[in-house]
Amino acid sequence: MNLSCRLFFRLCVSLSVLVCGAGTFCFSAEEASSYTSYPSLSFEPEREGAFSGLADRLDLQEELQSRGPQAARKQGLIQRVNFGGSWIPEGGDGGLGLATFNTNITFALPGPKTGPFGPSYFLISPAFSYTNIQWEHSQGFPDSLYTAGLSLSWMKPINERWNLMLNATPGYAGDGKATSDTFRCPVILGLTWTPNSRWKVVFGAGYMDRSDFPVLPFAGVVYTPNEDWKFELMAPQPRVARRLSAWSDVLCNRWVYLGGGFGGGAWAVESWNGRSDLAMYREFSLTLGYEAVRTNSGFLWNAEIAYVFGRKMEFDHGTRPDYSPDDALALRVKVSF
Repeated sequence: MNLSCRLFFRLCVSLSVLVCGAGTFCFSAEEASSYTSYPSLSFEPEREGAFSGLADRLDLQEELQSRGPQAARKQGLIQRVNFGGSWIPEGGDGGLGLATFNTNITFALPGPKTGPFGPSYFLISPAFSYTNIQWEHSQGFPDSLYTAGLSLSWMKPINERWNLMLNATPGYAGDGKATSDTFRCPVILGLTWTPNSRWKVVFGAGYMDRSDFPVLPFAGVVYTPNEDWKFELMAPQPRVARRLSAWSDVLCNRWVYLGGGFGGGAWAVESWNGRSDLAMYREFSLTLGYEAVRTNSGFLWNAEIAYVFGRKMEFDHGTRPDYSPDDALALRVKVSF
């Protein structure tokens, strides 16, 4: 990695250590219960991080407002630790292989309790991702790509039903050699409306800091008719989940789900002639997944198989021709606690 990448990564680590040391800012159960749920956005670059797992982040916010005795271990600063990976095989002359590892930690800090900015709170998520590219006709395209950054979210209730969320994700994304276009900062502004315990309406828009999709709106509803069904009808990451009642018990809930949506990433890369360019990859997917959640600890793991299509790699400055890889199958796994 070049100097700017190393310095930015060290900054992320330093901020993480600083936040971890701020023990006096931990949530108590009483403080957590005073906040309302919001859409938070994780930093997972291979799935276009600004929108990845939006509905899952809604669940995290609900944990902050309704701490039960089984969630006592999360009544503190660290809310969640995630590890994940995905693999798309190269698949021949017309393919593009991607193998990705990513990790992030989510910290919660209370914000102002009174005044125009209160009550509110903050979520801070340092994150890192490594992507390995397998591309037979790469024309010198780098085989290793890195992303390191912070997801910074501010959450504020407007009233009992309306909630505001502002998220910025500054970060480094590149091959460690490019000298320009390495810094990206997507910004998201969203609102949620919760008329009752079964329905939640989410909408907003994000500035993606990439030329192919400069602005991407998101909207939809989350409908939970009972404890066995959950409909996350949200673009760009919809999902319908069914709890396996026969395989679930008081200690573990098991789910199967069908989902889909938009994913991708953008990285600054050095071309064969030494010029820097911005490589922008995008894909659409149809996903079948299985998820298990421990009710007494919050430990979660899931596995997915996905059909990815509509794939395209574009270059902002034209140092390489655009490329449309063949459709492929993808495997994904995630562990969260």
